[in-house]
Amino acid sequence: MKEFGALELLEGVPPVGRAWLEENDLRGLDCGCGKHPTAGWLNVDFRPFGGPDGRTSAPGRIALLDEAFYFLEHDLREPLPIEDESFAWIYSSHLIEHTRPPEAIRMLREMRRLLRPGGLIRVSAPSLRRYIEGYLDPERAFFEEHRRRLSSIPIFADGVPDRPAWMVNQVFYLWGHRWIYDVDEIRYVAVEAGFDPSAVVETGYGESQAAELSAMDPEGRNDVSLYVDIRREA
Repeated sequence: MKEFGALELLEGVPPVGRAWLEENDLRGLDCGCGKHPTAGWLNVDFRPFGGPDGRTSAPGRIALLDEAFYFLEHDLREPLPIEDESFAWIYSSHLIEHTRPPEAIRMLREMRRLLRPGGLIRVSAPSLRRYIEGYLDPERAFFEEHRRRLSSIPIFADGVPDRPAWMVNQVFYLWGHRWIYDVDEIRYVAVEAGFDPSAVVETGYGESQAAELSAMDPEGRNDVSLYVDIRREA
């Protein structure tokens, strides 16, 4: 559990209304923020944060961390206690691969409910295409770069196996992943969630259609990731 120097559980929220979000200048929703909440966004994750004297965030409550980060402890597989059409942007980095398609459809349908007309969702996830192409590449260029990055993770202190089949299998089985997506698979779940097929646009690292979303992409995963913008119709 990551700890902050100050943690305040706010009274009276949720439910979260548009007026409260505007009052606190929160225009974006970060779904699955992990250990790194972002100022100016409402950050959501199922994992708790800690504060002084053993205080922690609580499920279904808004916590203010270090007087700078708004955080809602919540399981994103369940509906969010937030008013419709509340956000201009929704960001989701390396979350969707932890869900099978039926769960991903429900999650994207909920994000669509929360997005303002004309707003954008940005999804990044491990790229199935990148791993398959990496496996078929006789030079193993992607796998060598990925092995180098994985070697910085403490669980690989004894080294990262130099086997192509291991590299493919680890993205399916080592991290709690349930489904590895390509762009077409994300388009499928987005359309099932109510988006138009043309609204799903593949982009690149740091290349969202909204600068506010581009700035959210973490560099540490750009070697393995696909990036997709999904716009709600105006």
